[in-house]
Amino acid sequence: SGSVLLYGGLEVIEGNLTLGDVMMFSTYLLMLLGPLESLVDAASSVQTNLAGLERIQTLLEEDREHHDVPEGEIALDDLEPAVEEHRPRREGHEELPG
Repeated sequence: SGSVLLYGGLEVIEGNLTLGDVMMFSTYLLMLLGPLESLVDAASSVQTNLAGLERIQTLLEEDREHHDVPEGEIALDDLEPAVEEHRPRREGHEELPG
């Protein structure tokens, strides 16, 4: 954009272009760059999503067996609930029955 203005300025000085021509060309250039930037962003987003899809497919194709699962039974003997014997009541709160 700066090079366009520099070149256009030199052409205006030499009398080959008017200032309005340079400004019009600069405006058209900016109007063209906006949609091009959107296309580049969309292409980048598609590429990122395709990479994520490949990772998901790799995970889905993996062997589903779990080799680290222990066999046998789990014993839950001698368990006691962890309940506090005495908790001070907060001011302004009623004690609940039970």
